[in-house]
Amino acid sequence: MVYETVNDTLFTAKQIIYLPECPSTNDFLLAELNRQTSVEGLVVITNKQTAGKGQRGNTWITEPGKNLTFSILFKPVFVLPKHQFFMSMACSLAVADWLKSLNINDVKVKWPNDVYVGKKKIAGILIENQLRGTIIQHSVWGIGININQTDFGDFPATSVYQIIGVEQDVRSCFQSLILCIEKRYLQLKAGLNKHIKQDYLSSLLAYQTMQQFEDADGLFMGKIEDVLDSGHVCIQQSGSIKQYDLKEVKMILD
Repeated sequence: MVYETVNDTLFTAKQIIYLPECPSTNDFLLAELNRQTSVEGLVVITNKQTAGKGQRGNTWITEPGKNLTFSILFKPVFVLPKHQFFMSMACSLAVADWLKSLNINDVKVKWPNDVYVGKKKIAGILIENQLRGTIIQHSVWGIGININQTDFGDFPATSVYQIIGVEQDVRSCFQSLILCIEKRYLQLKAGLNKHIKQDYLSSLLAYQTMQQFEDADGLFMGKIEDVLDSGHVCIQQSGSIKQYDLKEVKMILD
């Protein structure tokens, strides 16, 4: 399957490396950076990812040829390291924007950046940044979206096909998704962090609504009050607000 470069962007997906199979597009792109100077917007995409990485050390493995699994190189030197979570917000919002453009309802972001439809996961995101001093020199946005897959075993996941009921052209999906990604990235570049934060919170699962969570002390009911620029989530429980880092709390959707 050949993926064409995207004509309607400024710089994203003007160069594409297609791999029929690879362990991880993020790992491949990061290794590529160590070998040569790569242009911003370079995409590495594969039809079969055998060891894709997710948050919390999880893997992201999908059925070959039926989904989108790719990574994009950005050079966000304008983003302060203390604000790097805004890239996670922007990327998850871009995926949500694209899904909504397909008239898919109930699209939500599950902190920090998984994308859900209802209570089922449809997309995973892993952003890996390389810093040089006080500058984010490179940012690799790894994205996996379930497009035409229908069998997820016991995992609570869904796909565009399962929701819409029509098989999608994966290459066309890639073209339109890239436009959404670049649009959100350009908002970051324009300094529209406040706008991105507002959109992120309004799209966030359990924002200002009660939900079950689990931390080191066990299960509890709470609601998300805020997500800090650092990425820490603030959850209100029993009248107090507690901050959590990525591996310190998880949302229970069962």
